[in-house]
Amino acid sequence: MKAITSRHPEEDAFEEYLFDRLPENQIGGVEEHLLFCEQCQATFAEIDDYVQLMKAATSAYAGNLRRMPSPRRHEHGLRWSAAAAAILLLTCLSALFSWRNPGETPKEVELLAYRGSTSSFETVAPAGRALDLRIDMRGVRLAKGYRVEIVDAGGRRVWLGDTPALLSKGLARGDYWVRLATDTGEPLREFGLHAE
Repeated sequence: MKAITSRHPEEDAFEEYLFDRLPENQIGGVEEHLLFCEQCQATFAEIDDYVQLMKAATSAYAGNLRRMPSPRRHEHGLRWSAAAAAILLLTCLSALFSWRNPGETPKEVELLAYRGSTSSFETVAPAGRALDLRIDMRGVRLAKGYRVEIVDAGGRRVWLGDTPALLSKGLARGDYWVRLATDTGEPLREFGLHAE
C-alpha cells in the first residue's frame, strides 16, 4: 500500500477537478489523496454539493428567462429580471457563506505528552462536536509527513487522516486512543482521549 501524502490539495484543485479543468498531471494525485484522506473526502463532498446547487440554480434561472414575458407587452419585464437576478445572487451568496463558514467552529483540544505514567491523565473533548486536535510534536522524530489514527476502546478505527487532525463530525461519547505515526506507519506517540 502506498503511503498517504501529508499535503492536502487546495480546495481550488477539487473545484477544477469537478469542472474537468484540472491539468492532467495533477488528476492522479488528487484522486489518490481522496482515496485515503477522510478529511479531504468530506471537503470534496461539500464542494461537490455546492457545485450541484449552483448548477441547479443556474438551470432554474435560465428556464425562467425563457418563460419571461416580452418587455414590449409588459413593462415589468426588466424589473422581473432584476428581481430574479437579485434572488439568485442572494441564494448563491447564502449557500457560499454557509458552506465556507459552517455553523460551529471546531473545538481545539490539546493532546500533550507527559513523562512517566499517564494512566491517570485523560484529555476530555466534547462529544458530537467538530474537533481540531492539537498534537504535541515536541521531541517527535522529523518525517516527511505524519498520520493520525483514532481508535475506540475496542480497538476499532474511527478516524484516519493527516496532521492537522480536523474531525468535522466529532466523536461519539466514549474513550479513544489517538495514535501518531510517520507517513510510513512508524508509531511515534499515543494519547488517551475521553469524549463526553
